[in-house]
Formats: sequence, C-alpha cells, structure tokens
Amino acid sequence: MSDVKLRAARQLIAEKQTAAARRVLETMPSNETARGWLARLKEMAPDDPAPAASPASAWEYLEVFVKASERQQADARVVLAGQTFTTVEHFYTRKLNELGAQGWELLSEELQGGDFYRLLFKRRAAVNRD
Repeated sequence: MSDVKLRAARQLIAEKQTAAARRVLETMPSNETARGWLARLKEMAPDDPAPAASPASAWEYLEVFVKASERQQADARVVLAGQTFTTVEHFYTRKLNELGAQGWELLSEELQGGDFYRLLFKRRAAVNRD
C-alpha cells in the first residue's frame, strides 16, 4: 500500500499539488521515504496555502457505481503471512487512483445490492475546473 501512496504523492508533486502530496505522505509516518519527501516539500513550499473555498458551495460531489466483481479480494493467507500483493493494475484501484489524481476524495463505499458498490467522492468546488 505504501508503494501506491508514494506513486500517488510523486504524481501530485509533479503536478505541483504539494498540499495534496503532503496529505498523502503524512498518512505514512513510519515510512522513511515519505518522511524524506515531506522534509523536502517543507523546504520547497514551506507555507502551502489552503485551497480557497467557494463561499456559495465549498464542495462538489461525485457518485460512481462499480461492479462488486471488479473488486479484488486478497487471499487471507497472503495477508496473514505478511506477503505483499498489489491491486494497482486492477480496475477498481485504477479508478480510485484516477479520481484521486483529479482531486476527488473517497467519502464512502457501500454495497447497493446485487453486484454494485456505490462510491461517493467529494472535492473542493472551483469556478474554473477542467
């Protein structure tokens, strides 16, 4: 999981989204690489301003439905043995990473009956968003 977060942070840094990269890196306090990157970010951009919220509507929301069969279940024996596994190439993870790179934050995930999960995302509203 830390490799996925480091790749996401690297992408955010490349896109000059240092505040978002900091938030990702701060979720890994025991990771030496993350601590190093955080130190460098503090040198590069010591006073990252918080994004300005729109007074009328501070947030926008996105609802996405994903087939439950697209989610990857890890074999419990792999997890208990401490072996690593990755879901980076899996559709569900790719979709989450894609939306995260666009600034969407996952708020909730719930099974909607049948074979679908409802994912609810939010991000700060912006007047000129691509």
